[in-house]
Amino acid sequence: MKETSCALVALARAGVRVVNISPVSEDGPEAVRPEWISIRPNTDTALMLALAHTLVVERRHDEAFLAHYCTGFSRVLPYLTGEADGQPKDATWAAAITGVPAETIRALASQMAAARTMLTASWSLQRADHGEQSYWARRSAPTPGSRPRCLRFLGSPWEGPPGTTSLKFSI
Repeated sequence: MKETSCALVALARAGVRVVNISPVSEDGPEAVRPEWISIRPNTDTALMLALAHTLVVERRHDEAFLAHYCTGFSRVLPYLTGEADGQPKDATWAAAITGVPAETIRALASQMAAARTMLTASWSLQRADHGEQSYWARRSAPTPGSRPRCLRFLGSPWEGPPGTTSLKFSI
C-alpha cells in the first residue's frame, strides 16, 4: 500500500490528473487530492464495460492491434454490444447500476481516448462476491498506452505524450 501511495503522490506532483472512482472520497493519499467520482460499491465492472463499449461504438479502438496482439476480443465484442444477450453494456446501462451519470461515463471514455491512461484497482475489490470480475474487466478495459497487457485497444497511440490520467478504482 505504501508503494502505491508514493506512486500516486509522484504522479500528482508530475501534473498527472488522478481520478478516484470509489464510494469513499478520502480513499487515497491526501497529497494527491484526486478528482472524485462516486460509484456504488461492487459495480466497477459495469463501469469498465461501459467505458469499453463507448470507445468501441465511437470506433476509437485499434482493430489491427487487437487482431495481432490480443486473444479473445472477438468473444468480448458481442457481449459489449449486446449482440450476445440483448443488452448493450453502454453508459446508460452502467449508470443505472453504478450511480455514475451516463454523461460522466461517456466524458471519461472520451478523455481516456484523448491521452494515455493508467487503471489501477484496489485489492479490496476482490473481497466481495464475484470480486474477481473487476480484475478481469480491468485486464480488458480501455487503457490507451498499455500495450504490454493488450489493453491498448482503444484511444491514443502508444507513442503519445506522457500519461495524463490515472484512474483508481477502489471500494
